[in-house]
Amino acid sequence: FPVVRVTLLETGLEPGRYQFILNCVNPTVAYEPAAALWEISTFFPTEEAADLSAQFEGYATTRPMLSADLVETVNYASTRRDDHPGRRNFVVVSFALSRIQEAGTGGQILQVTAPEGYWFHDECQVVVGRDVFGFRADYPEEYARFPAETRVLRCEGVSNVARISVAGGLEANHRYAFRVEVMNAQINPEYN
Repeated sequence: FPVVRVTLLETGLEPGRYQFILNCVNPTVAYEPAAALWEISTFFPTEEAADLSAQFEGYATTRPMLSADLVETVNYASTRRDDHPGRRNFVVVSFALSRIQEAGTGGQILQVTAPEGYWFHDECQVVVGRDVFGFRADYPEEYARFPAETRVLRCEGVSNVARISVAGGLEANHRYAFRVEVMNAQINPEYN
């Protein structure tokens, strides 16, 4: 199992309650919280245990999506795609779920995270249905439209993250496509 080691300065830690954030990647298999135990331990520089270890339950994880892609084979004029730095852009994104997303009262959230430097408006625009690939343009056969009963409730952008609220269900193993508004970075980010 993975181990993260944090080394403190010579002054050490005073007794007390601390919190920190770890950036990690979820496992590729589903876990229930009780099966995903975490453990935290403290040691002196001599590797002698400073306290008893503590274990706590993790969180439930689900299977990952089957795929997610930026669709490059689009008509730039029809989809309003503009790859110039700092310009408003509409990109087509596709994804395939590994399990059915049931229609629920609160709906589902699709989250799109763009590279650093890109940003989404507070109320970003999303296009689903027949106009994703342009006004009344045919869908390429490898992509599926959102089901007729599925609709976008809102798109909320914060920096380079867009959270798209969707009402209605989505099927597994369908490669859905939608178009989302994003502001291009002024320069290509280091990690792109």
